[in-house]
Amino acid sequence: KLRSEYLASPINGTIDRLGLDEALLAVAAAPIGAGGNLHQAAYVGLAASILESRQLGHLPLDGHELRQLLDNRPELAD
Repeated sequence: KLRSEYLASPINGTIDRLGLDEALLAVAAAPIGAGGNLHQAAYVGLAASILESRQLGHLPLDGHELRQLLDNRPELAD
């Protein structure tokens, strides 16, 4: 549903930057493994890094929060 290859980083209100790269890489591997393309993987990975930036420390990401974040993105709306 994305209409462009440009993906701005919408990280606002960062609490802790440590672990952003690990969250991005770990979550971006799932779409690739499921047959998705690099753009989809990058987008989902960025969403994971946004969630990771909002919490202090290395805590596991909540899949429900990730889904909610993706569901609320206007560029993914029908």
